[in-house]
Amino acid sequence: MRLRSRLATGLLQTADYAREVIRSALMPLYPPAEIERRVEVRLARQRVRHRERPLELWNVMDQAVLERSIGSPEIMRAQYEQLIELGELPNVTLQILLRPCTRYSVESRRFADHAQAVGQRKTRLNARTRHR
Repeated sequence: MRLRSRLATGLLQTADYAREVIRSALMPLYPPAEIERRVEVRLARQRVRHRERPLELWNVMDQAVLERSIGSPEIMRAQYEQLIELGELPNVTLQILLRPCTRYSVESRRFADHAQAVGQRKTRLNARTRHR
């Protein structure tokens, strides 16, 4: 199990989301070719989700991960859609740590349940894709 509070973990990122994360962390230290190489490495790691004996992934994300804009609204929309698709895989469990939470009261939900609970449908995941 992994708890992420700032970004979606690399095993769950779309190529564009990963590119924005890597670019923001490395720019201007590395040329674009190095950024692309790192994106390809990250995407290659994701194959463990689909191999014959796939990785059992259980990921807990802070609600802020879903609210933080990384790149454009289109990048965020694609990332949300990928999270929903991955959350439907039998070997992947995605949970959202909802606010407010304290040391003694922590509520978490599967990602798809969270999206449904706030009235979002899979096709209408653009509610949180505008920059703040």
